[in-house]
Amino acid sequence: MYRDWHVRTQLAVIAQPATFDERARQFPDVSLQDSDGLVLYLVEQRKLTVRVPLSVTLPWRLTPSQYPEIFLEKLPLVVHDFNLSPGVNLSLAFDLRVWIIFHPPQPAPIPDVRVWCQKFFVPAGQFESKRSRH
Repeated sequence: MYRDWHVRTQLAVIAQPATFDERARQFPDVSLQDSDGLVLYLVEQRKLTVRVPLSVTLPWRLTPSQYPEIFLEKLPLVVHDFNLSPGVNLSLAFDLRVWIIFHPPQPAPIPDVRVWCQKFFVPAGQFESKRSRH
């Protein structure tokens, strides 16, 4: 249990140009399948799937905490046109950023001092106080 690597993944989809418009709050209901050779991007029914094979050719780097990470950008992932009124369209691009951070195995926990003392110094029983001798 203490010898496993942990992987944390963070995805950010950001509407461009940055706006507070209601249309930028929800990802458009589009279907998309795109690949840049190694990484596969798939959008179906507003669900995003990113398949990333672990490869040396990916953009590896170290986090400020010195953990290995892969950082990917798909700019833009989707460009969608919204019809505001006849002849007036709003075009929004949705950018994708992906962080995959690898956390090394945690060291085994330090045993309780009492357990440690029992194991190494007191072969039989517990520390006891004989109050009658005091």
